[in-house]
Amino acid sequence: MLASLARSLPPSTLRRPTAEFLQRNAPSPAQILRDIPLSPKVRSSLERAVLHEAMDGDWTVGRLLGISGFGLRTLHDAVTSALELRQAAAPPAGAIRAIEDELAPFLVARPRLWPRQPTPLLERAIGIIGTMAPASERTILEALAKNGLSRGGATLAQLERASRFVEVPIPYAILRRGDLCLVVPGPDLSSTQRFYSFAVRSVVSWGLASLPYLSEHSGIPRIDFLRIVVAARPSFRWLDESSSWFWFESADLRLVRSIEKALAAGALALDQLAKKMFDQRPAEFVPPLNVFAELCRQVRTLAVNDTGSVSLCPQHSQALLA
Repeated sequence: MLASLARSLPPSTLRRPTAEFLQRNAPSPAQILRDIPLSPKVRSSLERAVLHEAMDGDWTVGRLLGISGFGLRTLHDAVTSALELRQAAAPPAGAIRAIEDELAPFLVARPRLWPRQPTPLLERAIGIIGTMAPASERTILEALAKNGLSRGGATLAQLERASRFVEVPIPYAILRRGDLCLVVPGPDLSSTQRFYSFAVRSVVSWGLASLPYLSEHSGIPRIDFLRIVVAARPSFRWLDESSSWFWFESADLRLVRSIEKALAAGALALDQLAKKMFDQRPAEFVPPLNVFAELCRQVRTLAVNDTGSVSLCPQHSQALLA
């Protein structure tokens, strides 16, 4: 319909439209508002018509031109712009269109907001991300590439920036804390922020934590949801996935420093070392012995032998003596 109207609007038609032209089928005001870029003045005229006039029945050019503020020149300009946008959006023959191509116009310092560029891939990506939340940035970007939307060069920050300029609703929010980047359902953002802060404080204070404890004391019973939240942090490591004990790997944790100090004089049996570390702790932060053993194996400065004895690695022991 748009192409037909564009071909039927030569300069002579603009000066004196024929009766046959006025009877031609035309898009309704609602379709024009949805599909065609318009100046604010013309858009306002059509919006008033949609609100206050009957929209039923077929629409012709003559009926469309009866709307105050919408003339032949406006129709010509709007239809021409729509066709130009459609042609610009079509990829060259043999080219592979990806979301990176759609994002580029929105990533400049001052993006052009009118006429709005079509963004079918971005809108599809927004829908996919909404169904995946909660999910880490890496998981999201891998899914977009798997679905053929991305060449692998897009980032979540770029998608977030471009999403501000599209008209589809955004069903998710992005939580950023240090090196964490996590997509969560919009209504869950506040509770996720509180839980994540609580989880980080617990691990910083005690060296490790269990999800059941964090779940109970944060008031969030969805363990599977919480697993995704803590696992999105790059330094996350399971100590025992079956019982949901974990830590955020760091050589600077107070627990790690205390273990190294206790072993400076020589190796200790695992149970003796555990008694030294956890004798004065609250019970909820005393891990099972197998969890503590796994922590010692994951600390790069420690060595656990087959008999369960824990010692400093030779290189680190020499460094401490020096």
